[in-house]
Amino acid sequence: MLVSRVRTTGMQETLRSLGAVLDAHRARSVCILEVPEGLLVRAAVVETLADRILAAWQPLERLYPDSALFEQQVAAVARRGTGHQAGPIERSLRLIGREVDERSLTRLTIIQHHADAGWIVWFDGPHGTQTHLFAMSTAELVSLDTKIRSRARRHAPPALTEI
Repeated sequence: MLVSRVRTTGMQETLRSLGAVLDAHRARSVCILEVPEGLLVRAAVVETLADRILAAWQPLERLYPDSALFEQQVAAVARRGTGHQAGPIERSLRLIGREVDERSLTRLTIIQHHADAGWIVWFDGPHGTQTHLFAMSTAELVSLDTKIRSRARRHAPPALTEI
């Protein structure tokens, strides 16, 4: 199986932590390929918001091996409870990773729409002989996130009150 060590922790957490890295790089036009060594990421990035305004995009191509992905997951866990606000790529990739985990998808290619209007996910069929895809628009991702959060709030234990 590809990315075996990453897959033991789930793609939701893997893609979420990778999304945080991509948000920090102000990435767009993201393409993520699952390869035997980890995840190969291609994107356009800028160093500063001023560079983004000037459209001074630089290409990024980086292989994130299992060990680097694990380090990013540890960093993501460390951010919890610190007031960290997930960026748009982190939120989107978390939700896509959730779908990948629920459907047990393999051999992924995840592509961000060129106008940041959603994502396309290519994957192998159940027997590895056919390639399939699904797409999620930004509106669908926001709706799914809202649904998941409301479900989590309903199932959360009641808050403790002081006497």
